[in-house]
Amino acid sequence: MPQLSHPPRMSAETVRAICASVWVTLLVVLVSLLVTTGCIYLVEGTTPTPLALFVATVTPALIVPGACFVNLRLLYELRAANERLAALSETDSLTKTLNRRRFLEVAERELVLAARHQYPTTVVLIDFDNFKVVNDQHGHHVGDEVLIRSIEVMHSVIRQSDVLGRFGGEEFILLLPHTSAGGALALVDRLREAVAGNPVVIADGDDLRVTISAGCLTCESSQSSLAAMVQKADELLYQSKANGRDRCTAGTTTHQLRSTSAAVEQSQAPQETELPQKLDCL
Repeated sequence: MPQLSHPPRMSAETVRAICASVWVTLLVVLVSLLVTTGCIYLVEGTTPTPLALFVATVTPALIVPGACFVNLRLLYELRAANERLAALSETDSLTKTLNRRRFLEVAERELVLAARHQYPTTVVLIDFDNFKVVNDQHGHHVGDEVLIRSIEVMHSVIRQSDVLGRFGGEEFILLLPHTSAGGALALVDRLREAVAGNPVVIADGDDLRVTISAGCLTCESSQSSLAAMVQKADELLYQSKANGRDRCTAGTTTHQLRSTSAAVEQSQAPQETELPQKLDCL
């Protein structure tokens, strides 16, 4: 049997414009009746005739809806376009995560709240291992699919309050409010296992398995510069790469970190996920 074609659905902007046009038309008709009645009574001292009431009702009912609908629909479409534009300016077009600029804005606010209420916050830098090899051997379209699929998996693991953004290329950044060093390590381990356990099926039917490395810095209480925390997390990520990849190297600080590298003192040796003891990275 031939399939019946469904009529195109009206956009939300069109529906809102129709509803608003109906209300505006009713209001204009009511005003028209009141004005007509008042003017006739003041001039002639009588009530309006049925013909006058008919004209006062039909005239705005014919003119107002069309003009009102067109203008309101344009207004709603413009508002929707501005909302979409705002969303595009804040998200990465490929992975739909926050872009770098928007992530930094959100993270700065979260760190201010963390310092005010004295709760721990963790910054995690995540990098896909050997991602250049994936692009070189399988093409950038496969690399894009790896990123899209892996980020979907990450979103299924992290909490709604966690903030994930694309920091650049195959590097992503994660902010974990109300999260201690132990909780952050446990979460990153779940992320690593989830990404590695969800390979991407490529054109020849084979499974392409990727892994991630991470650098994890926890600020226990005091307010630290976001730039300094990211810098320290990047150093920890580099150590994860140097120690064999597919792992997380973590550190903690109870002191304020400043954004200048000279202000960041030499820390104790960082820990990998296999070592649960707490470290102070000054």
